[in-house]
Amino acid sequence: MHLLNRASHRAIRGGAVVAAALALGLTANPAVAGTVAVSGATDEADALAEIVVSDSDELAAAMGSAQAGDRIVLADGEYEIGKMSGRHGTESAPIVVAAQNRGQAVISDGQLEVLNSSYVTFEGLKWTNSDTLKITSSHHVRLTRNHFRLTEEESLKWVIIQGENSHHNRIDHNLFEEKHQLGNFITIDGSESQQSQYDLIDHNHFRNIGPRAANEMEAIRVGESAISQSDGHTVIESNLFENCDGDPEIVSVKSNENVVRYNTFLTSQGTLSQRHGNRGQFYGNFFLGGGKPGTGGIRIYGQDHLIYNNYFEGLTGTGYDAALQVDGGDVDTSGALSAHWRVYRATIVHNTFVNNVSNIEVGANYDLAPVDSVIADNVVIGGDGELFNELMTPENMTYGGNIAWPTGSATVGDVPADGVRVTDPLLVEDGAVHRIGAGSPAVDAGTGGYAFLTDDMDGQGRTGAPDTGADEYSAGEPARGPLTAADVGPGAGDSEDPDDPGDPGDPGDPGDPGEAELPVAGVTASDHDGNVPANTIDGDLATRWSAEGDDVWIRYDLGAVHTVGAVSLAWHRGDTRVQTFDIQLSQDGTTWTTVRSGQRSSGTTSGPETYDFPDASARYVRIVGHGNTDNDWTSISETTIHGA
Repeated sequence: MHLLNRASHRAIRGGAVVAAALALGLTANPAVAGTVAVSGATDEADALAEIVVSDSDELAAAMGSAQAGDRIVLADGEYEIGKMSGRHGTESAPIVVAAQNRGQAVISDGQLEVLNSSYVTFEGLKWTNSDTLKITSSHHVRLTRNHFRLTEEESLKWVIIQGENSHHNRIDHNLFEEKHQLGNFITIDGSESQQSQYDLIDHNHFRNIGPRAANEMEAIRVGESAISQSDGHTVIESNLFENCDGDPEIVSVKSNENVVRYNTFLTSQGTLSQRHGNRGQFYGNFFLGGGKPGTGGIRIYGQDHLIYNNYFEGLTGTGYDAALQVDGGDVDTSGALSAHWRVYRATIVHNTFVNNVSNIEVGANYDLAPVDSVIADNVVIGGDGELFNELMTPENMTYGGNIAWPTGSATVGDVPADGVRVTDPLLVEDGAVHRIGAGSPAVDAGTGGYAFLTDDMDGQGRTGAPDTGADEYSAGEPARGPLTAADVGPGAGDSEDPDDPGDPGDPGDPGDPGEAELPVAGVTASDHDGNVPANTIDGDLATRWSAEGDDVWIRYDLGAVHTVGAVSLAWHRGDTRVQTFDIQLSQDGTTWTTVRSGQRSSGTTSGPETYDFPDASARYVRIVGHGNTDNDWTSISETTIHGA
């Protein structure tokens, strides 16, 4: 887990903080006219090393000599900022540069470049300067709870991650607004051959970019053509894009192995585009056009993409801007890196389309039709055009289990009749979206067989046969939904602790729940075959707990009641079979609440997989196994419980 520790802003434990202050020369260096505060310096409690600065010279001196555990606090006012080079915090003691009062310390001049540095956080600042913020050849750099409204005189990229050995940086809970010149809010590049890896962009509010240009004005660009064959492992999640009208691609992905999930695109012209690269995953996103001209959804090129659990409504775009464009290509499996690479093996399942001008289009542009792809178990309703519109004939396309309901002048389209069921899905308006009702023909109608499909667009578990479309019918409250301004940006999920830049729901690095690892006081199980329960908390993936039969269980005692928000499980032989299980919580070990029912593992990894659920108070966590796709055994290699 590579998340910046929330307690780390209290810096270096015990007497080490005094040594750190002396090492900085703060008592003898008049250039740093700040204050070093040392409080509660014991072996059991963190100490606070705080350097308060009030002008640009003091800021430059403090940044130039910063060491692990330093917290540089900017008093209210305007500052010029410069480079931070070769400065290194640690996971438990990062270097933090923070506003004393959020938004009141203004970077109005200069250019920040974080160069060859690690574990550095910039928090709560307002940026109105006119130069790109650069994170170069650095890792574990975090930009959190800032307000970016840069002064643009010409084309300008606002934040760029670049350089060799760049990885695991995070941009979260920021407001980016009012961009009207070319360039991106956020650009992720890398070296000449490799994109920066494992970066996380989450819980940001991007708004008011435009007017629309022909190119080079995306809100976010991940990768570039020249390095598009490298793996990025970037995660873009839980962001709100509002009136982002600057480019035909709101988010442009140009590399392999990236994930875009749980975002909301509100009245934004253009699409989320997999422009280059392979093996992208796009799921749990909401595209709400509101009838605004030019609003679109997802457009793809390349190989082996997964598109599922997305919701599209009120979008007016067609062609490049259709709700879903499985486009043609102008090169096949080799060619110019700047070209549009032919689509192979796209899997497009369990999405919901409601009243868009154009819903699912295939091959609107270029000459090479998509190959070996699947469009299945989607719900499509609308009153315009063809709901499934093949503008060129794909090669070996599989349709199955889709539900279509054409109204007005709409038609189903010229697709195989056995792959589309024409019936009213009986969707019910529920706030900003439509969900399926109890009597819907979509209930339990999915064809199944997708190991990655473990929950729905609302974060609710898929139980039994999956329901067709993005929504799984449930009487419970959704865990996720369309985002609003209150869910993102500098003020979202505020902690009462002014030193805490995150909130209990923040994600961490890709695959991390963003919460502390909770200690386990004891572990028991209903049964075992000699592979004992304690093996699941020994830190060794080569050991395991195993038990046979339905409803076998393993129980973890946390020793006291904690707030629990996620469980990470590594499954024995998890890369060859899919496990079905429940996650249950209890405060007393007797009364249990099921927070994940019928959950399924991915079947693609033996490493840890994280399963989130709404935060709840619990002392005990129980995993109830229901066998796997090979047999009736439940086998767990390692378990980690996350919470506050």
